[in-house]
Amino acid sequence: MTPDAQSARRRGDLAERLIPKAADLACIVHGDGDVKAVERFLAALFPWERDGLLVILAGLMPVDVSEAGLLAWVTWDEMGRPLEPHLAPCGTYAAFRRHKQRGELVDDDCKASARVYWQERNVMRAEAAREGQSRAA
Repeated sequence: MTPDAQSARRRGDLAERLIPKAADLACIVHGDGDVKAVERFLAALFPWERDGLLVILAGLMPVDVSEAGLLAWVTWDEMGRPLEPHLAPCGTYAAFRRHKQRGELVDDDCKASARVYWQERNVMRAEAAREGQSRAA
């Protein structure tokens, strides 16, 4: 085995060992965001584990999501106070769903947005079905 293959294998083994630790850390952070619990968790890791964890977590981040989208799960401010929920503006599919869930009248802009959403979704489904049929043939 070449030195490059050995180091690649070691990196792969390390990644497999660190994925459960990354999941544990995510649960702590997404749970109640207890800073002391995060500090204890990180202090229990070896330095090489902390370094590897940074790379693993960076690799798990979606690169096609905006910064606001990445932070959408945060429900408190830096002082621990609850944030006001962000409501999608009218004229979006999310606003259409909100109106429907609350039993509100749906405005024309939200109806139009829902139509576009479902049309695009149906087109994507049809394309996926055609791809599946062509692969099966």
